[in-house]
Amino acid sequence: MKKILTILFGVILILGFGVLFFQKEENKISFLRLSKEEKITPRPSVSKISFEESQRLAEEAVKNTPTYKFDGFDLRFISSEALRCPSCWEFTFSFKSRGAGYGDRTGQMFAQVITPHTVRVTVDSGQVTSIVTDQTFDEVNQKFLK
Repeated sequence: MKKILTILFGVILILGFGVLFFQKEENKISFLRLSKEEKITPRPSVSKISFEESQRLAEEAVKNTPTYKFDGFDLRFISSEALRCPSCWEFTFSFKSRGAGYGDRTGQMFAQVITPHTVRVTVDSGQVTSIVTDQTFDEVNQKFLK
């Protein structure tokens, strides 16, 4: 009886270690492939997008908003802030428009006066997720926040 239990225990151990050694999942470590010199580092869950690339995406996003495209000019970078997630930033820009209001105002009556605007753009892993002008107008959804 002891001999059978010993053999059974051995088979279970071999199978258990076999699963560990030959596991093919992306985020698991294959112990057979590690040498003594290699360090174990986790793979990033998202590809890193550089700060510069994120800033460029944010600037292009502002240039393509209806408010800026309609009559905006003098776009300037003001500041940036790192957010809690990897490759996430909020960028602040300023620009001026030749008329009061937001969005595409074609066919609408509006005061023709130079109007300063501040726009905040959130970029998450290379995707622009939010564009808000003067903490008032959601440029992505074309609606007022207040």
